[in-house]
Amino acid sequence: MIKEFTSSAIEALSTNDDGQILVTFTGGRQYTYGVADVMAFATAFNAATSKGRFVNQEIKAEGTATALTAVTV
Repeated sequence: MIKEFTSSAIEALSTNDDGQILVTFTGGRQYTYGVADVMAFATAFNAATSKGRFVNQEIKAEGTATALTAVTV
């Protein structure tokens, strides 16, 4: 679903069929977020020019994503 990308803020991002995305930020912090529509999120993420800005805006958008867990590695 998520195409290869480069970002100074995001090291990796993956999705699953349970409505969750796993974001690994540069530096190793990992967060799992719940999203209403994983496919729509992935499509918009792939099209975004700035991956970090997109994730930041989507996470802050009310009702779009909810932090489920946070892990620092």
